[in-house]
Amino acid sequence: MLFRVAADRPGRSPLVIACPDCDGMTFTLRPCGCTEYGDRFLVEQVDGGAGREAYRDCRLCGGAGSVAAGCSHCRQGGRRRAQLVFTMVNLDTGAVASASVAPGRVTPSRSGAGWWLDLAPLLDDLADTVGLPHDTHREPPIPLPAHWCPDLPADRRTELEARAIVERDRGPWRVVLGRVERPAAPDPGRRLARLCATADLLLLDLVVEARRTDLGELNWEVRYELPGGDVPPSQRGRAGDLAVALRATDVADALVDLRTRGRAAPAHLLRTGPRPTARPDRTGPAGPDRMDAGRLERRVVADCVDRATGGGLPGAQAVWRDGRWWHSGLRPGGRTEQLTERRTGQVVRRHTTALLRCAEPPAPSAWGDPVRYGPCPDCVPGQRLSVCDCARRLADPAGTERGPADPTCPDCGGTGVQPRQLACHRCRDTQKIYAELLVTVTDLVDRSVHLHWRAGDETGAPQVAAGPGGGPVVQLSEPYRLASWAATLGVRPEHLVDTDDTIPIDHFLLDGVVPLPAADADPVREHIAQAGDGRAAARLLIVATSPDAPPITELARLAHGLDLALVVSARDCSLDDTEPVSVHGLLWNVDLCARTALPDDFPHHGSPESAAATCWEYVDGAFADAVPTDPAESIPTPQHPGAAPGEDPVPVVTRLARRYAGRTVSVRLDRAGCTVLLHQNDGGLHVLADAPDLPTAVATLGLPTR
Repeated sequence: MLFRVAADRPGRSPLVIACPDCDGMTFTLRPCGCTEYGDRFLVEQVDGGAGREAYRDCRLCGGAGSVAAGCSHCRQGGRRRAQLVFTMVNLDTGAVASASVAPGRVTPSRSGAGWWLDLAPLLDDLADTVGLPHDTHREPPIPLPAHWCPDLPADRRTELEARAIVERDRGPWRVVLGRVERPAAPDPGRRLARLCATADLLLLDLVVEARRTDLGELNWEVRYELPGGDVPPSQRGRAGDLAVALRATDVADALVDLRTRGRAAPAHLLRTGPRPTARPDRTGPAGPDRMDAGRLERRVVADCVDRATGGGLPGAQAVWRDGRWWHSGLRPGGRTEQLTERRTGQVVRRHTTALLRCAEPPAPSAWGDPVRYGPCPDCVPGQRLSVCDCARRLADPAGTERGPADPTCPDCGGTGVQPRQLACHRCRDTQKIYAELLVTVTDLVDRSVHLHWRAGDETGAPQVAAGPGGGPVVQLSEPYRLASWAATLGVRPEHLVDTDDTIPIDHFLLDGVVPLPAADADPVREHIAQAGDGRAAARLLIVATSPDAPPITELARLAHGLDLALVVSARDCSLDDTEPVSVHGLLWNVDLCARTALPDDFPHHGSPESAAATCWEYVDGAFADAVPTDPAESIPTPQHPGAAPGEDPVPVVTRLARRYAGRTVSVRLDRAGCTVLLHQNDGGLHVLADAPDLPTAVATLGLPTR
């Protein structure tokens, strides 16, 4: 049966029922967390389980065993909308088609012993309408309550269907974005070769690991590691074989959590110079185009067996270092005990067994002398204790020594130290403060620059401003300004990104601007502390690539097709160019939102491309936010034949931002036209132009065409 896709009739209200999760009470009573371990203070993590007696001294429930919580499914409103909307978008053409699933809209079908709302024909019709393959999106059928049958009165059938739909509405507006031609799945052998070449470029290890799960099966992970680090306590993700792991892991994925994994890695200088290693033809990284992933998998599986005893090992690794593979099994190491206090007041004891490599690879040929470091002044060695804020406030300005504790401090009781749950803010639990920093700037393809920053190398940096507290602000020379290395790799400075935090580099590091705590402080040491807090192995890796984002014109077309708004905002900070400690240049935001949403007053991205990349990354959240909060209001079902806005608003916003320097300007594009807004200092919005399209708005404002 082929469904005909049509929009809801304007003004038609959806069926609203009492929330089945809270029975319309707006809150629920759920078992308290203390019932997972029973009436005990010290518990073992492996003992956790639901349905046990309450902890009599629980801080949350007082021993009652249950706690009240606002119902998140109905947003504490007590009512739910019995409606699902499916929307398919062809990103190549801009075509949009939607259909609403509500009681009485989809004819139930019988399958086995029950009745279901089969959504496959509806989704196929949507795909045909916008020109996408049928397998672009699949949705499981919605099961109807067991006592639903066609012979029930219509009102009763509607009530049961409404309840079934509401139980599926965790995302009431499902927007499926697709293209006619899908990208081919990565070839595991080519992906492996690319990962190995990038490891050589960055002077990192590529680790291919198989580790046994609790069920005895092997789980695979591919990741980068700093040479000499410990085996991580756990793996990320799930992959039943190496090919699956390789298809799911690109260079960026392999770098995730590198700092955390490398906390114990030793820091050594690198035997390389600060010069790019580009290939003239830019055809990719050096090395083979493809590797035999199947052969590598078989070798790692074989290493999961102890050759001396024939017994199974917890896992095995293959480590790519210095242009070749080094193989080793994994064996159990020592056990560690960790005590964690829960919000209930109970203490959970967790025992973990560390894994060790049966054989360590030889030291990397790129290693030089060890990096100089001192102990972290905020950590207590061997304990989860840190210096209390009262002692830190009374410490010396450079923060390298502890001050006397406040005997009246409620946090530490005058001891000067207090327990902490998170990693140390200064050393990130490495317990080392490095006097040197190894900075790698790379395009992740075939070029990299390795820099060595060392405390004491530059003492005559000129003062360029006074800090907020009156201290001097100096600017270091070109080698310490990351912006100067961006041009070497062919990108704009605002597109330099820290691989550890996946955020752009701040303007202090870009321009080599360093606020000093005292006039006699070492500027390079402060620069290293600013850039390298807690950097594992004293390594700072910076990616110099343009953001992977769709053109803003494509986002505008998407907004038009979905009857949403695209808001492009900018703020020109050139008035602060004479203040080194202030943000400079143009700051941007790109938001996909409901037409009634207010634009952001404070853009914070360094380029429109970065703002568009963030908008695209969180586009699913934008769709969720666009759903009407009032359950009595229907979710729209947008339809659009395709194509539409094609003019890029960025040049217009740039000229507007220059005209109104120091204030935020926004251009909102939607089906109603184009609205140009000027943000007032008191938080209000002033409409500069309201026109049917962007060119008319430009003419109204008298802006130059170029």
